Amino acid sequence: MTDIAGYEDSVATNGIDLGKISFHLIGMDARGKVIMRQKLPRGRLNQYMANLQPCLVGVTATRRANATTAF
Repeated sequence: MTDIAGYEDSVATNGIDLGKISFHLIGMDARGKVIMRQKLPRGRLNQYMANLQPCLVGVTATRRANATTAF
């Protein structure tokens, strides 16, 4: 569940936790099941988002936010 490749088509909702150096991503399917968790450096976020099918994206920047409970 940590590899991004192959999940772009099935992700219905993306949660992004913004960090200073990296971003934590959580991808969920249409039923809300977590199907992908990944930590990306800042330089790879644009590439990841450009390859996604249209989906809902939630962003959080709080220090202690739990991305799975934010949705």
